[in-house]
Amino acid sequence: VVDRTAIWPRVRVALPPHVTLGWIIASDVPLSLVDNRIVVSVSQPTLRVIDKPQQVLYATDVAVGKPATPTPLGRFYVDIWLPNPGSPYGTFMLSISGFSEVLKTFGGGRGQVAMHGWADQSVMGKNVSNGCVRMRNADISKVAALAPLGTPVEIVA
Repeated sequence: VVDRTAIWPRVRVALPPHVTLGWIIASDVPLSLVDNRIVVSVSQPTLRVIDKPQQVLYATDVAVGKPATPTPLGRFYVDIWLPNPGSPYGTFMLSISGFSEVLKTFGGGRGQVAMHGWADQSVMGKNVSNGCVRMRNADISKVAALAPLGTPVEIVA
């Protein structure tokens, strides 16, 4: 929710090429507050989960997009929360409402990016993915516990 009004809240909608803004009828959708947010830095590459008082609840190094397929920058949200998505995506996949600026399709679907587990720990701290945020399986499991559907995700340079 970007702007909350009594009848028509303005919301972010996951449509390519980037998040689109739209309005919903408040009485048609259950709205709830999310306490935490995620900040991913592609220059570092790191991920932090931050709570309302601005305390870092969890931080880890991650792998992000390589130069040819960069991780998109912007303000997004977790739009799919999926445990055990299958190989190679590890123990969790948290889909982000952002889309690749390069890959219009990926794996049979839209070129949407996600945060997910990854078995090869040697890639952490590097720019090696197709735009997704790769994490150790232990890290994505901890992040998933702190990031329900709707959790804001900010990806910064």
